[in-house]
Amino acid sequence: MTTDLSAQKLPVHALMVDIQDYLRERAAKGDIESTLFSTGAFLDLTIDKLPLVYDVAKEVVWYDAGNVNFSTTSTTSIGRAIAVALKKSEQTKNWNIFVHDAINTQQQLVALVKKHVPGVERV
Repeated sequence: MTTDLSAQKLPVHALMVDIQDYLRERAAKGDIESTLFSTGAFLDLTIDKLPLVYDVAKEVVWYDAGNVNFSTTSTTSIGRAIAVALKKSEQTKNWNIFVHDAINTQQQLVALVKKHVPGVERV
């Protein structure tokens, strides 16, 4: 997300961009080595907390009619990627590792919630 130049301009990513810039600067000086993980929205947390699906009133808050594709990644996949990077630290040092599970739309997530989350049928 924050390695995407257009996404870096969004205020919500400012802190992550600052951290990445700091790490790159330190790595360029040879002070540290790092590995970045670029992921999509955390799918299991998105479904669990539903921030992209509906608000507290259980009404859908549509973004661009809910038809825009976005990348999602499960925390399980992120954990696996971190474990592999730690096991292969020499090969992954100073890399940006992209971790991705699926492409979803908000419409698709709402349909999943309606089907699988009790009490959300009126969404």
